[in-house]
Amino acid sequence: MAYLDEKLQQQVSQFLQDLKEPVQLLIYPGPQSEYFQVFWDISQEVAQLTPLFSVATVDKAPELEPGHETGQSITGPVGILADKQHQETGIRYVGIPSGLEFGTFLEDIKALSTHHVTLSEKTQETLKQLGQPVHIQVFTTPTCRWCPRAVRLAHDMSLIQPHITADLIDSGTFNELAARYDVSSVPKSIFNGHVEILGAVPENEYLKGILNAALH
Repeated sequence: MAYLDEKLQQQVSQFLQDLKEPVQLLIYPGPQSEYFQVFWDISQEVAQLTPLFSVATVDKAPELEPGHETGQSITGPVGILADKQHQETGIRYVGIPSGLEFGTFLEDIKALSTHHVTLSEKTQETLKQLGQPVHIQVFTTPTCRWCPRAVRLAHDMSLIQPHITADLIDSGTFNELAARYDVSSVPKSIFNGHVEILGAVPENEYLKGILNAALH
């Protein structure tokens, strides 16, 4: 079945027409084949609309919580964007970027392909000086209107600073992980497993979360 109707295909094609460099999505299927198939099919439909985006599967399971593993299991597909040199970036999808997060997914592709982020110059300079790894987990739901803002901040910051791994997490598919961090409302961002920010906050507040996590 097709997930993108003709009108949406036209909109996506137009949005991605300015891509500059190839981008690839690498998907680890996880244990639930039906969720993987949906993620795969949607991504393939996007790939059919531009020659600069492709999709592949990987057999090796990624670290779910790099640097602060808590023993949680991978309960769904995990996608990672890779650049033109096929190097994995820190932009990850822990679950399917569906609903309102589909737009975030497209914006991530465009940002990686064009090397354009919406962060201020001051924030970018601060991020470039970061010397410690930071893992950001942004818990979302497909219908959350404020979640895309939080995810885009995390993903843009990851593009500027390779030490940052930023996850868009579908709280429904990864409900055990969401329970681990007491996620009762979204967006909720966790930095290195211990610093928390609730809601879609301004860029400078989000940057503080990263810096606090790196220092403690």
